[in-house]
This record gives sequence, C-alpha cells and structure tokens, in this order.
Amino acid sequence: MRYLLNHPGIVQVDTCFEENNTAYMIMEFVKGKTLAQILVEEGGVLAEQKAVRYICRAAEALDIVHQADVLHRDLKPDNIIVSDDGRVVLIDFGAARQFVADKTKTHSVILTQGYAPPEQGTPRAQRRPFTDIYALGATLYHLLTGELPIPATERLLNVDLIPPNEHDNSRSVSQTVSKAVMWAMTIKVNERPQSVTQFIEALTGQRKAPKQNATTATTLQFNNNESAASIEDLIELCDKYLTQAQDFLFNRYIEQWLAGSLGRTDLAQQTRQITNDYDTERRKGLELFVRQMCLEAEIEPYPELFTQPSRLDIGYIPVGTKQRIPLKLGNRGRGFAWGTVSLTTKFPGLLIQSQFERPTETLALELDTLQVKPGTYQGEIIIQGEQIPTSCRVPIQYTVKPITIDIPSELDLGVVSYGEQISRSFKVRCTPAGGKIKATAFTDGTGLHLTDKSIQLQVDPSAHSSLNLEGSRLYLCLALDTRSLEAGRQYQRKVSFQTNAGDYQIPVKFKITVPSDIIVRWTIVTGLVTGTVMGVTRFILASIDSQLQVFFVSSDLFYELNYSSETQAICIVFGLLIVLISGITYRSYKGNKKGGFQFGEIALLRKLKLLLSRYFG
Repeated sequence: MRYLLNHPGIVQVDTCFEENNTAYMIMEFVKGKTLAQILVEEGGVLAEQKAVRYICRAAEALDIVHQADVLHRDLKPDNIIVSDDGRVVLIDFGAARQFVADKTKTHSVILTQGYAPPEQGTPRAQRRPFTDIYALGATLYHLLTGELPIPATERLLNVDLIPPNEHDNSRSVSQTVSKAVMWAMTIKVNERPQSVTQFIEALTGQRKAPKQNATTATTLQFNNNESAASIEDLIELCDKYLTQAQDFLFNRYIEQWLAGSLGRTDLAQQTRQITNDYDTERRKGLELFVRQMCLEAEIEPYPELFTQPSRLDIGYIPVGTKQRIPLKLGNRGRGFAWGTVSLTTKFPGLLIQSQFERPTETLALELDTLQVKPGTYQGEIIIQGEQIPTSCRVPIQYTVKPITIDIPSELDLGVVSYGEQISRSFKVRCTPAGGKIKATAFTDGTGLHLTDKSIQLQVDPSAHSSLNLEGSRLYLCLALDTRSLEAGRQYQRKVSFQTNAGDYQIPVKFKITVPSDIIVRWTIVTGLVTGTVMGVTRFILASIDSQLQVFFVSSDLFYELNYSSETQAICIVFGLLIVLISGITYRSYKGNKKGGFQFGEIALLRKLKLLLSRYFG
C-alpha cells in the first residue's frame, strides 16, 4: 500500500512493526475533525449537499484503494476526517485486507454494527468493493438521518430499514440520494453497486439506481446470494454453508427468523434450547438443529452410517499375531454423526476405539493375540450415532491357532575347571510363522546366568529374578560362573520357561574339576610345613640328647639316639631339597599366568633328581 500514500484522500502510512505479539502501524497525523464530530456540531444531522460532498470525496479515495485490490473493511464516520485544509481523508487501515475478485477467502471477523454488511459477519464469504460500498452507504445514511442504521443481522430477520427520505429526522433528502443509499445498502451483494464509480454516479444523478423495496425480504440470506425462504431451504443451506449456519444459529439469527418471519415460536424455542446446550460444541448443535428441522419438514433427518468392509473375517491367525485392521466409516445419508463404538461380546486381544467424532473417519482396530487362548471368536462391532435410532453393525470373526515352541533338548556344558567362566548360545523359536512367544525364563540355582542377546538383558537366579521374553525367535545365552560352585562335582541343572503355549524345561549338565594350580599350591604349602617341622624337630632332639639318655637309663628304657654323620648329612640335604623344590615350584607358578613351569626351572629339577638317584643308588 505504500504507493497509495501520495493520494490526498488516504492517510499516509509511515511504517509497520510487531512488538509483544501485536502489530502496530504508524500513520500520518491529520489535523481536522471526523465526520462523527462534525455530525455532533451540526446538531446530529447534515444537510444533503454537505453530506453527499463529503461522501463523494471519500468515495474517490476509496476507489483508489480498491484499484490496489484492498478493502478498508471499517468505514464509518469516525474513520473519515475532514482536514483543516479541506481534504476528506480515509484513516485507520488496521482492518484492511487484500481481496481477490470472484474468490472466497477466510478473513478475520471485524465489524462495526450498523455499518458492516452481512457477509462481513462470517469468516468465509466473498468480499469485494461492494463490501466497503455498503459501509459507505450506511455512513451517508447516518449523516442524513442522524441515526445508526439497523444492523445487517437484524435486517436478515425481516426488520425494516426506513429509506432516508422517509425518515423523521432527515432534512428534505432527495429521492435520487435516498435511492442511491438504499441501493448501496442492499442485503444481496449482487444487487448492490459493484464499484465506487457506480455509487458516485447514482448519488449525483448520472445513473439511475435500481428500484429497492423499503423493507427487507423475509428470507434468511446466506453466501453466494442464496437465501432461505422456508424450512426446506434452511435445511439445504445449513448443510451447504456449515460455518455460516453455525454463526447464524448461535448468534440467535435463525431463532429470530423462525419466530419473526415464519411465526414458528415453537421451533424458535426448540432452537434456543439446542444453542444453550451445545454452545461449546457448535458443529453438533447445528446437526441436532437441522435434524429437528428435517423432522418438521418430513425429510429423513439421520445420517446412514456404513463401513468398508461391511464385515471382518480375519481368518486363521497363530497365537502372538499383532495387526491393525482398517475399518473405514462412511455416511450415505445427510448430515453429521458422532457416537460410540462397542462389541456385542468380549473379544480377547481386540482393542477398538470407544468413540468416533465424524462420519468419515477410519476406526482404529488392533488385534493382539499374544496372550489369547486358541479358539474361534465371533460377534459384532456396534457403531451407534448419538441420537440416531438405528446403528451400524459389523460382523467380525477370527480363529486363533496354537503355536509350537522348539527348544533344545539338552545343554551340555562339558567339563569346566573351577574358577572358569563359559557361555553357550541357543535359540528358542515357534511355529507356524507369524506367531510370537511370550515367556518368563529362569534357572534353578546359583552360578547360571541367562541373557537375552537381542536386547542385552540378563537374569541372575541368585537374586531370585526372572527374564521376560517376547518374540517369534529368541536368541539366548547361558553363562556359567564356577566361582560360586563346588569343585570336583557333577551338576544337573535346568532352564525353565513359562510361555503362552505351556511350560518347558531345558536340562543343563556340567562337571567342575580341581585345577592343577590348586594342587601345586597345596603341595608347596605342605612341603614347606613338613620340611620346617622336620628341621625344628631335629634341632630340638639334638639339644636335649644327653637329657633323654639319662631319662631312658633311669627308666630301664635305654635307647641311644645317636645318628651317624652320614645319616645327619642325608637328613639335612633332604630337608634342603624339599625347601628348594617348594620354592622353585611356587616361583614358577607365580610368574607364569598359564600355570606351567618355567623351562630353566624344569631343567634344574631334573638335575637334582639325577643327583639323588646316583647318591642313593
């Protein structure tokens, strides 16, 4: 709109910006008086010549706005200023919007009662220059009569609009100007002036305004120049223009039209009850209202619900099957439907939404037979629309087949050394294809750990816990930790499964042996203790040798403890050998992680063995 700023009849817009989620427009300050102020100064009514001059000047500026495909949308005496230098200026373009000829667009509802035409009261309606022309004609009506025009919504309800030249307050308004004003304020958009130029020509006598009735028609005007003159028309247009019909219904326009134009106070009372009950659910309220009108007009009022497919025969499925079942809802009749969805009998594993909100949605059905017992299940799905006497019934049937679980007959872990940790993988699967296993697995003793390899979960039976499993194939791992078990024993254990197809067990056997390093360590400790005890004993006996001899003689138990030099040397050498061999063995096993002897130490032990064999023959 920036190129419009140069026109003297349009307020200049300097800039626009947004702050705190609010749009702001900075406009030129026009020093002068609004038509509303001038109207007050003139005693509430303007002379025809002055009023027409002001409106024609404003119309010329409005024509420039329309040439830019823009509507002002809020023309009234407060938004037209007569400046001190004599200009007539349009101000306040805050409600302005672009329009597209012959197109219906969604606009925010901004209106000033009395000046706004009927189409401006609904978000979706055709808006073209005739929208602003109505407001400009209403502004001139106010200037000539001193009264605010009757709101368009009331005119739709058969309330008369008195022409300006017949109004009591007017100051001798000419027939030409009065007809031009009434032409501009015609309810039907196609019967108004279609351009500002036509309106100016009608005001100045250059064009003859079409003949207009002094009163409004008894019809209820809808979009696209369609109107309702009977209940049958109202039903058709309410179903066709849903948004506008909701506005008319909940703003009481239909209620007033029924009472005022048709004289049906009984229907007006029923309408008020519906609008009170469904103010927060207007689409449903409109549907119930139209059904009431259909009953009055003896027209079939209810939607006719149906589904695609019309029946659900799912067939044979194995235990564990999980699938979504599409069930599309449709309507063969008129109107709108909402309601409940239920089952005639309990269907194990079948989940279904309990409500639907429109007659053209796809219902969410899900069948999960993971914990369903094999068998045949059949019944009906009942789709019941609210306040609809008949229901839609959909037969449903399916047969759940049992599954067979294939598990290993035995797990033989073999011979395991004490302190060692091993694992063994195995599979558990089910047939037929499409089935699924749901199981709880556990072992019956310490040392065994069961792991689900697919999700890395494990169970330690020592903690009295279990492993929950689910799938058509289970990939498991059984781990054995011998550190908490006793060596030198044969073990018989089992892995148990409690499944949706029964209980199963897998025998597990293994043997734990005593490792060589434990034996060697035990031998080392025993040798060191024995050698030490022998050396200490020999020392003690030698130190008390003389005392023992005296004791044995006095007791007639003479026994001479006298070792020869050769015997003593042998005992000393033997004790040293035990200590030496024990030390070598301990050092070897401590330094070698694999538990074997070092090569040099083995050679030394062999030489010692050869020396002893020669010495003792």
